[in-house]
Amino acid sequence: DALKDLAAAAELGNDPAIIAASALAASLAAEKTVGSSRPAEEYVRSMANRLSEIAETRGENAAEAVEYLGCIQYHLFKDLAGARRTLQQALSLQSARYRSWEMLTVAAAFEGPEEFIQTAQARVEAMPTPRSSVLLVKSYDMQGDQLRAEWSALNAAASYPNDIMVNLCLAAVLLKDQEAENFLWRVGEALGKAEKALGSTRSYQTRVDFLLLKSIYLGLSDQPEQARALLKDAKFTSPEFQEILRALE
Repeated sequence: DALKDLAAAAELGNDPAIIAASALAASLAAEKTVGSSRPAEEYVRSMANRLSEIAETRGENAAEAVEYLGCIQYHLFKDLAGARRTLQQALSLQSARYRSWEMLTVAAAFEGPEEFIQTAQARVEAMPTPRSSVLLVKSYDMQGDQLRAEWSALNAAASYPNDIMVNLCLAAVLLKDQEAENFLWRVGEALGKAEKALGSTRSYQTRVDFLLLKSIYLGLSDQPEQARALLKDAKFTSPEFQEILRALE
C-alpha cells in the first residue's frame, strides 16, 4: 500500500524527490520479492523520463530534477559516466548543490584518479568547505601525489584550524610521509585539535580513525606502551588495529 501511495503521488505531482523515491522504492521492492530489479526497470525509466521533462522546463525545481536523475543513473542504472554528465548539468544550474557535489565526487573517484582530482578541484572552487578540502587531499593521495596531498592538507588546516576531519586528514597524510618522524610535532598538534572536537561528533568511524592515527603517532614517538594501552582500552578487533598492536609488541 505504501508503494502504491508513493507511486500515485509521483504520478500526480512534479516533486522530483517523490518521483525519485518512487523509482528507488519500486527497484528495491522488485529486488526483494523476485531477486532482481528488472521487473521494475520500465517503471524506473519512466520516472527518469519524468525527471528529464521537469528539467527541460527550466522551472524552479529543474536543478533538483536533474540532480535526482543523476542519482537514479548512478544508483539504479549503474551508469557512472552518464551520472557524472547529469550531475554536472545540475551544478551548472545551481553550483552549490551539496548532494550533486557528493554524488559527482563519488562517481569521479570510481572512474579514476584524474577524474577525482578534477572534480575535487572544481568542488573546492565552487563550494569551499572543510569536506571539500578533505576530498581534494584524498584525490591527490589516491593518485599517489604525496607532496600535493600534504600541501593541500596544510592549506585546509590553515583555513579550518579547528575542524576535526581536516585535522585527522592532515595527521593521516603526514604520517604517510617517508620522513614522518620530522613532522611528528605537527601530527601531534593536529591530533590534539581533533581530540578536543571529538566530544561534538557522534560518528563512530571518526572516533575509530582518531584512535588509529593516535596509536600510530604514539608508536612513532617512542611511546609504544601508551599506544598499546590506547588500542587495548578501545577494544577494537579490526585488522588495522590488530596489525598495529602486533607492530608495537
